[in-house]
Amino acid sequence: MYFHKIDHPHNFRKIGLNSTPYVWNKQNLGANLFRITIEHPNWSDYSAVLDMPSTIPQRNLPPKADLFSLVIEEEKIIIGNTNTGATVLESHAKVPFGVCGEKWLFSFKSESETRFYGMGQKNIGFEKSGVKTKFWNTDVWADFSSHDIEHGSTDPMYASFPVLYVYHNGIWLGLMIPTPAPVFMNTGAREVIEGVKDHGINERFFYLGSTTGRADLVIAVGSSLKEVSTNLMRLLGYPSRPPLWSLGYHQSRWGYGTTADAIEIDKHLLANSVPCDAIWFDIDYMDGYRVFTLNSSNQNDLHHLQSQFSKHGRRLVAILDPGVKVDDYFVCQEGLEGGLFCLNSENLPFVGFVWPGASYFPDFSLEETRSWWAQHAQNLAEQGIDTFWIDMNDPSTGSIDTDEMLFQRGTVAHQPLHNYYSLGMAKATWKGLERAYPTKRPFILTRSGMLGSHAYGAIWTGDNVSNYHHLQKSIEMALSLSISTMAFVGNDVGGFGGDCNEELFIDWYRACFLFPFFRNHSSDGTRFQEPWAFDENTLIAVRHAIEMRYSFLPYLYTLMLQLAKTGEPLLRPMIYENYEERFKEETSQFFVGEALLHAPKLAAQEHGRIVEFTTSQWVCLYDGSIYHHSERQYIDYAHIPIPLFLKEGCFVPIAENSCIKRSSQDIDLSSPLFLLFPGSIERVEYVYNYDKGDGYENERSITIQADIDGKDLHFIITADAPSSCRIAILGQDLVNIWVNGKKINVSSGTIPIASMQAQVITSEVINLNL
Repeated sequence: MYFHKIDHPHNFRKIGLNSTPYVWNKQNLGANLFRITIEHPNWSDYSAVLDMPSTIPQRNLPPKADLFSLVIEEEKIIIGNTNTGATVLESHAKVPFGVCGEKWLFSFKSESETRFYGMGQKNIGFEKSGVKTKFWNTDVWADFSSHDIEHGSTDPMYASFPVLYVYHNGIWLGLMIPTPAPVFMNTGAREVIEGVKDHGINERFFYLGSTTGRADLVIAVGSSLKEVSTNLMRLLGYPSRPPLWSLGYHQSRWGYGTTADAIEIDKHLLANSVPCDAIWFDIDYMDGYRVFTLNSSNQNDLHHLQSQFSKHGRRLVAILDPGVKVDDYFVCQEGLEGGLFCLNSENLPFVGFVWPGASYFPDFSLEETRSWWAQHAQNLAEQGIDTFWIDMNDPSTGSIDTDEMLFQRGTVAHQPLHNYYSLGMAKATWKGLERAYPTKRPFILTRSGMLGSHAYGAIWTGDNVSNYHHLQKSIEMALSLSISTMAFVGNDVGGFGGDCNEELFIDWYRACFLFPFFRNHSSDGTRFQEPWAFDENTLIAVRHAIEMRYSFLPYLYTLMLQLAKTGEPLLRPMIYENYEERFKEETSQFFVGEALLHAPKLAAQEHGRIVEFTTSQWVCLYDGSIYHHSERQYIDYAHIPIPLFLKEGCFVPIAENSCIKRSSQDIDLSSPLFLLFPGSIERVEYVYNYDKGDGYENERSITIQADIDGKDLHFIITADAPSSCRIAILGQDLVNIWVNGKKINVSSGTIPIASMQAQVITSEVINLNL
């Protein structure tokens, strides 16, 4: 397959509304969300594998929001504003909708000022004008040159999220193709070769389509990226609540493979006072890389290790790869006897070459295969493993082409379900964890994914390299993934390949300590990069970043609960709520939820940077400096090593550093310290949601209303369960403070982020035991 060549409308035949045997269907899903499907007797509907909810949650539009309509004429598709009559999206006249064999595409007009975003895990820039790309999961290190991997731009990558955002004249459009089949998009890329510059279509346009399956296009319209991205999530379904521990710090390395390794890492974590929620095993824990086996060092010790770890609040995570060694061991024999492996054109089990050598591959498109895999995942988990990360599920087949890797017992070609392989494996593994630990919430980390993967845990951006280019790209890709339905995202902190130096190591932790998923992972054969593997100054700096992570864990967790209800991601680009042209390509600073702005150091030997502020006032959480809308401020890293700013009118729940010794187990979510910077806001209303951090009990809440009148501040605080809290008021001195009608005294103190002074209302005053 060509990765960098895609189809063009010139080769497609125009299909109109009344063309036979095509059947057009138009759905208005409410709240400016539309869906167009086109049926053909020879097209299969693969969208069912996404498991979209049968009932779409209802949604109320923001006050005074415009309403839009979808109109399909014989050879024209139009999205119009029903209030003004303006057209906000119009198909291109040459091929509004076209077919070429099994392939199909939609094309639309665009303008020079049109901007494009999204596309999930794409290593081709944050703003995506003038690109053409294909959505096909790859094994990047096997499919691209080492130079392109280390220094360049590899596309496509491990995961496929065909979501395209289009911005023009104050209107956002979200276009999504809900299919596992390969998708292609062109946002105005030039078709130029050897000086031939005429592509035959003079107007600007963009197009998107798929190589096979039923034509299916979802369109959301709104006034902000937030509005349209969360509207698409309404159709896909929201993720479930993750366990709190999955948001903690995680320590991993290719080479950890025995209980002795895990015990040694645990000792170092304790000795160096580094909080950590999980230690991860890579492929060496298996017997000869045979999936669902344990090497001789692990066979009798895992339960004891799990018991010891639980005292510290730590989990043990093990890798699962899909390749099953061609061997006489039980997993291989069961798969052969049950007809559970992918077949080739000769009705033989397809063979690829991965870590075990010659390997068969489970056919996850079969329900019986997923059930069989789930049973083995359950059995292995019950031997003392808390959860799994799934790798090589692109699927990676080594040096073997995947064309002959067929599905549904050889009756379905590889291409339509290639991207689904990762999702099918995640579904099966998730089911196994549900069976093994029925009272706990599952968590899975996956390398590859597609639309629908958000329902099965987190994704990381795959094998990266220890350099600043990859640090910068990891943020760019995380932001694009976050707005493209995959919000639970992280990267290999410090880099997987290559040797990380001290400066880069510190910068990576400081840049990513608020990412939803936070794991240090490195390759065998590279420099050890545990926090204590460097000098003392590096350990101190990295430990401080990890401690800050745990301080903000209540905030990150409540954002995860919000994601499960609204689809709003944790990481948000600068253009998320309000588009400003100055931020059109900005990824070096970003929002974490609504309340925090993070502007990390992302280049070697830098002593400071410019931070640009948007909407409202912001207070620096290191020195209390206040910055205003549109202000550009130079930040000196010597004075402010982690530029982190709190938005006015926002509460941020944090945990006390003194409480956190070993893991998130030490955090009491019912008793947070709330940070508040009132700024110029006169009234602030906030609901803090929390639960026990695992299990399936209902959420609890603390509701706070703050009214500011000059130097006076009135709080009304209620809770639906016994709880307590403290409030640290930042950025301004208040004379009189009332809580639930009672005037109280406040003390001066420091917040556990840096050494910043604040007015602190203590828990003795605000005790919410009901």
